[in-house]
Amino acid sequence: MVEVSTTSCAVKTISGQSISTGGRPLFDVLFCVSILMLRVKGFFTKSRKFFRFEGFFGYYLYMTVQDASNHLFEWFEKNDSFEVTKDLKSVVPILGDIEADTIAFKLALENLEEMNLLASKEYADKRYYILSKPTDGFQQSVEVGPFTAKYISNEINEFCILIDDQTDSCQAASILEKDLRNLVHIVQFYKQKVLEKEVLLGKDNNGEAEDD
Repeated sequence: MVEVSTTSCAVKTISGQSISTGGRPLFDVLFCVSILMLRVKGFFTKSRKFFRFEGFFGYYLYMTVQDASNHLFEWFEKNDSFEVTKDLKSVVPILGDIEADTIAFKLALENLEEMNLLASKEYADKRYYILSKPTDGFQQSVEVGPFTAKYISNEINEFCILIDDQTDSCQAASILEKDLRNLVHIVQFYKQKVLEKEVLLGKDNNGEAEDD
């Protein structure tokens, strides 16, 4: 934790070391704010191992091509075209590194174009990416091997037993789209449980810190 003294603006770091700015008011404020922002950024960076906290605020510390591609899929559910300069801020309001994130989106757009999901055309020194057809018209074919099929059916069927509902029981010899969808629902169920547990652990840790 970072402690800040409002009188002299001495900063105590997590290691217990105190740093003084020398009593210059404006510089003191800027210095303390920058230290606090670094600590907050560090917290979010470590937390990214489990959750995407920045997503709740429309802010990303970094953007991968996969992240950009997922954002674009959501964008094209409601829009037919995308132009980087005009539309990027609408997809991600706050970018961590504008140049790197812009390149990530351009690469993602090029990948989607290679998959024939998009077509592009340059007009007035800008490149526009247009949907080849509505997103709900795209179908993907996935080959599932016997071992994977067995694991999918086992997980779904065990969950059906757990909730005492056999409506969506799964056959390993005939994996259907609904089975994959149910598997996603199961993942979402347990993810929510993990989130709730982390919130409770966070509250317990804050309580212990206050007691100290």
